[in-house]
Amino acid sequence: MAAEVGATEQWRQAKLPKFEDDWGQIREAIIERDNHRCTNCTRPDWAVEAFHVDHIVPRGCGGSDRFDNLHTLCEQCHMAKHGDGLTPMLEFRKSGWMDEYMFRYWEQFWKEMLPAMGRSIGVRLDPKFNLNEDKMWRVSLGDLRLADAILSTDDEEYGALRAASYM
Repeated sequence: MAAEVGATEQWRQAKLPKFEDDWGQIREAIIERDNHRCTNCTRPDWAVEAFHVDHIVPRGCGGSDRFDNLHTLCEQCHMAKHGDGLTPMLEFRKSGWMDEYMFRYWEQFWKEMLPAMGRSIGVRLDPKFNLNEDKMWRVSLGDLRLADAILSTDDEEYGALRAASYM
């Protein structure tokens, strides 16, 4: 079995491009592989300030520079991953056309129903309200994208968002 694993690993390594430790070339290849989009929020290169190539498993935890351990994150998602800020959020605000009775249902959706739906499929959908004193609901684009992907494969009647086509 060990010889078989070794042979498979050698085959995989032979299939990877050789960059002679040139991080610039590796970075460009990863961004190209990820279609010039953040793998978390799916924003394209024209909609972000900068892309970072991130180690999925950090090098300090045993992660490598192999292609299967690297992915593209926009600067905002990368900073949020390391605890410095928030990921890009989808924002909703009260439009003014709802009366208080209708608005209570809207609040229940954000506070209880959306998080419950997320828990049922194993995704943390944790909407935030009034982060900047602006009376807006926010939910992470990455979390919504993950929920969308799971629902579109698990539920025949679910119509996937195809979020990339909206960005």
